[in-house]
Amino acid sequence: MPDPPIDWNHALIGLGVALGAGLLIGLERERGHGQGESARFGGVRTFALVALYGGMSGLLSLALGVWPAAALLLLPGLMLVASAWLGLSRIPSRGITTEMAAVLTMLLGFAALTPLPGLSPIARWSLVAAAAVSAMAILALRRPLHLLAERIADVEIYAAGQLGVLLLIVLPLLPDRQVGPVEPFNPREIGLMVTLIAAIGFAGYIAMRLIGARRGMLVTGLLGGMVSSTAVTLEFSGRARRNVDLTAAAAAGITLASALMFPRQLLEVAVVDDRLVGPALLPIGGMGAAAVLMTLVLTFRRKPPGEAHEGLDVRNPFTLAAALKFGAIYVGVLVLAHWAQRAFGDAGLYVSALVAGITDVDAITLTISRLHREGLATEPAVTALVLAAGANTITKGIIAASVGGWRLGARVALVFGPTVLVGLIVSLGAALLS
Repeated sequence: MPDPPIDWNHALIGLGVALGAGLLIGLERERGHGQGESARFGGVRTFALVALYGGMSGLLSLALGVWPAAALLLLPGLMLVASAWLGLSRIPSRGITTEMAAVLTMLLGFAALTPLPGLSPIARWSLVAAAAVSAMAILALRRPLHLLAERIADVEIYAAGQLGVLLLIVLPLLPDRQVGPVEPFNPREIGLMVTLIAAIGFAGYIAMRLIGARRGMLVTGLLGGMVSSTAVTLEFSGRARRNVDLTAAAAAGITLASALMFPRQLLEVAVVDDRLVGPALLPIGGMGAAAVLMTLVLTFRRKPPGEAHEGLDVRNPFTLAAALKFGAIYVGVLVLAHWAQRAFGDAGLYVSALVAGITDVDAITLTISRLHREGLATEPAVTALVLAAGANTITKGIIAASVGGWRLGARVALVFGPTVLVGLIVSLGAALLS
């Protein structure tokens, strides 16, 4: 019979990797071993032995073939099934997590000593180690994961499923070519941009749900800005109108939420055309820094009275209808900016940026980034980004003043004014120096 296609050193290393995986998972299981009626099978020694058994089965499979190895794995598998059945018969609510962890440990040991097509030994061992660490983390995070499941409502799970459908099913089906009779656009690229914006908003919403909105208006505004700074502005302006004592806190929450728009802009630029990030970093980043700095100065110069701890009513930002709406807005802005830039030059692009920025800064940011990728000069691209951000910032200031009253509008203007001014000065200075 020929020698197995694995050398001595690889066998020893593989055995060590298998043992390490078993010890890692076993150490975690040892902590929750339990006593008496609630005692569960397996601790650090048991899992180490299970991993070694799987590893030796993998090594023997190279010499004996697949079916003898399958028989070797079947025997402890039946023992684990029996253990799970006995445990459930005593305590129906105990679950079979430990038994499933043991099955995984055995498979990891098997994989550590069994060559896999297309994977080098180092890659295979790295994969086994990564799986073992992931398993240990999942087991150790039992309480946080259960709390997460309790805090996430059905609507969030449904929205996550819709986002997955959009990303994994709809997006690959979109044609990856230019279409359109007037201003051609790529449906796959449009879908990718829609998915990007939806994912950013949904991630912010989930972060807000997990951390909790009852943290005061500063933290709530910061988290809400990841979802929709306009929604935060409307909500906090309404609170300031109903209770004038909340004016200072509401202003701080609004300006912090708006400050988050600027790093979000840079992220969107980086996804579409990373060459534009460097030139845009100083003016856009400067606007964000100015907004944060002015907010902190006004907030901590005098403690805002009436700090509220009410939950912020920001709804889940992702629905298929919202995604389709943003897609339509993006296509419209894209066509408008293309036409305006071609018909009126840079001036047309600037007007498009101002008009589009009033309602949605994301669509015009993606459009400008795409135009730059296709050949638009850097200077007008950066200027258009600043104009769009400035228009959106001013719009939120007008909303705050009209909904929340002149006191709120004045405090917000003390932040938004310097913010817009910084962007204009930096972009103008860059234009004069170029």
